[in-house]
Amino acid sequence: MLRDVVQKHASGSASTADLPASTEDAWIDVIQKMDQVYADLVQSQTQLESKNVMLEEAQAFIDSVLSAMTDVLIVSDSQGRIQRVNKALETMTGQTNDSLVGRLLSDLFERTTFDPIEKFRKTVMLKQSLADCEVILKCVSGPGAPLAMNCAPRHDHKGRLVGIVMVGRPIGELRRAYEKLDEAHKRLPQTQQQ
Repeated sequence: MLRDVVQKHASGSASTADLPASTEDAWIDVIQKMDQVYADLVQSQTQLESKNVMLEEAQAFIDSVLSAMTDVLIVSDSQGRIQRVNKALETMTGQTNDSLVGRLLSDLFERTTFDPIEKFRKTVMLKQSLADCEVILKCVSGPGAPLAMNCAPRHDHKGRLVGIVMVGRPIGELRRAYEKLDEAHKRLPQTQQQ
């Protein structure tokens, strides 16, 4: 019956005066509920747009920090597949982030006296960190670049192990810094004697 009344009203053949009081109340209730649902949708859309802007700003911030880093950064999943690298690694290897994503970590490093990737994975699976492990990064043009690599486990919001974060510094820079420190240390006794 309500459907018939609504159809008559919608087609213009009935006026609100023709509607029984209970039907008119039901119709008003339906319209009010529709208005409330629409208001809720508009509010949800506004909140979603606001959160999207915040997410875009956070992504831009992270991208700017990663681009500014001079150390090499590599993020992989727990299977050793690359998920993200920074500009410093792109510059050293001559490869882009897009060309590296999805590839194995082992594609980035030369095998030397040990398999660095296996050592990284074992360390991370034990939920430990690894510091100053020397590795050689493969470069598209020229010889490999030696790095002092630090490696740490990466967890999701529930604390589950989801991957590896690796940060490396070219060993040449470290050696120069150690040499300067050593020279300063050697001059210290001379300065003290004077």
